Amino acid sequence: SRKYAKWWQQCFLAGINHMLLGFRNDYGIVECLQPLGVKDIEIRAKTWRASAFISFLDEFCSFVRRTITKDWSYEDRDVYLFYYSPKSKKIKWRISNEQQYQFLPDWFINEFS
Repeated sequence: SRKYAKWWQQCFLAGINHMLLGFRNDYGIVECLQPLGVKDIEIRAKTWRASAFISFLDEFCSFVRRTITKDWSYEDRDVYLFYYSPKSKKIKWRISNEQQYQFLPDWFINEFS
């Protein structure tokens, strides 16, 4: 069921309507292919609903919009890091300018700055 949820999320966000599943044997060799409609994934899932994911995404995007209050600058290179805290059961965030979180290449930054 967790795989179904992950597949549904990825396909929904990318606008993919159908996928092809490959079933492997114990040696990791794909022995069977089966088409699956993304709409059928929710029907097969028993522990989640698509509407819950969409509602969460809407709330999260609103949270991001309220949280990010300053424009990005080349000097600061601040990145907002969002993460889930199981202890508080909330999404939290922090600002970082650490190199490990910098993913935009300089040519892109220079082109659009």
